[in-house]
Amino acid sequence: MAQWLRKALLPNATPAAPSLPENADLIAHLPPMPAAEVWTRRKERGLSLSLVLASGGSLAALAYLMVDVSRRLAAVPPAWCGGLLAPVAVGGAAALLCELRLLFGDPGVIRRSVQNCLPLPAEAVAYAEAAQAGVQPRGGKPSIAAANLTASDGRSFCVRCCVWRPAPAKLKAVCPRQLPLAQLCEVDENREAMSHHCSVCAHCVARFDHHCGVLGVCITEANMLPFLGLLVLGVAGVIYTVVVLPIVLPAICLYFAGLQWVALGFLIVDALALGRLFAWVRRPGAIEECISNAFVHLIGVKL
Repeated sequence: MAQWLRKALLPNATPAAPSLPENADLIAHLPPMPAAEVWTRRKERGLSLSLVLASGGSLAALAYLMVDVSRRLAAVPPAWCGGLLAPVAVGGAAALLCELRLLFGDPGVIRRSVQNCLPLPAEAVAYAEAAQAGVQPRGGKPSIAAANLTASDGRSFCVRCCVWRPAPAKLKAVCPRQLPLAQLCEVDENREAMSHHCSVCAHCVARFDHHCGVLGVCITEANMLPFLGLLVLGVAGVIYTVVVLPIVLPAICLYFAGLQWVALGFLIVDALALGRLFAWVRRPGAIEECISNAFVHLIGVKL
């Protein structure tokens, strides 16, 4: 009713434009976003996708060959064949989904916007006003300050992305607490998750853990679950080879009686896989530490 009366009494009146926050017009005059290392990211991502497809395809082919030979020679009960191949199919599909989530999902990028840029610090206001007036920066290199700026509430202002980043906070659990084994995939609660500017990706991300040079993405709290899933699936593939190959090895040796080098190749694969497991036990890294923590929670033994 009020809107109809306004139109009847003031037919030529136009609605007032929404007012912009203070210094919002200066965002356009901030330094340009830094350029990402495009070639490095493409190389890392291409290597990552090739690694997942090649390792998954090789494991699937190896498993199918082992099961098919054993089935032909009746070395394995027919009911076992599907059970031996099912983990490979399920694990391969899950690994591909984790890989796609890491490559194309948002790791928590803090993008330049009115919400993330304002209020501008005094250094940023001075730079933007000078740029708006046409004054060239000193040395010809656009820079607001020599180091990031910190607010009283703990937030930090990245002088390269020109965005406010959240204050450090405790990392959250990767898995919901309702799950039975949620404690096994939990991030270290004693470590603070800090926002970070990745020089390779050329943007700030919230709750940063590290930039993975194999996957070509920033690993953060947002994509930690598919990252750990991909690592655990890789270890599971090695364990699968170590466990299944001895079961079907006699049939393989009999089937390839005239081709001893084939049986020798299977033995080498199993030896390498077993050696990899022993290496993980002796010197754990990111993948192995996650598995080791699982053993601590399950059986009270640290690998």
